[in-house]
Amino acid sequence: MANTYLLIDFENVQPKSLAALRGKPVHLRVFVGSQQAKVPFELAQTVQALGTQAEYVQIAGTGRNALDLHIAYYIGRLAAQHPDSQFHILSKDRDYDVLIKHLNATGVQCRRSASLDDIPTLKAHAPQKSTPPRPAPRAETDPLANVIAHLRNLKNSRPRKLKTLASTLKARFVKSGAEREVQALVEALQQRGVVQVSGTNVTYLLDA
Repeated sequence: MANTYLLIDFENVQPKSLAALRGKPVHLRVFVGSQQAKVPFELAQTVQALGTQAEYVQIAGTGRNALDLHIAYYIGRLAAQHPDSQFHILSKDRDYDVLIKHLNATGVQCRRSASLDDIPTLKAHAPQKSTPPRPAPRAETDPLANVIAHLRNLKNSRPRKLKTLASTLKARFVKSGAEREVQALVEALQQRGVVQVSGTNVTYLLDA
């Protein structure tokens, strides 16, 4: 498995805590300037907990790019020892970008991030939200079901004339009272094979 190295430019970015590293397979190098005498307790505690996976590197000299050059040296040395490693520089300093471009061109995987939250290796995987089950589709209501049930219940009292059937349907099932809706119901009953209309007479094909 390839090693992942996190190299922190502590002169440029001073994270108060490295709790995000806990339990992650990351090798840590914290590069501290020669004039930096203090390290936050939580950060120091995390570094200590990582044991041999972490170490401080305090540079001896001063200068604008002194710490940058130390990081460049360590990446080169580690890349030679572990060619499959990935390197993440934690810094807001864009001067690293030229180096990073060259490293990637030579096959060394390296990137710069201004925040721990931007480093993919350290990002916590958010729990996937369970998709609530879709409600089962409602069975389509048969628009003729109530009409057929009513006619079946009438038994011997079923209308024998088309006009009487239309009046029965209009009074009970057509709220708007529209004649075209009544006619549509009669036609639907005929298509369903429930009733037969012969002239003005109506016969039924229903169970008793």
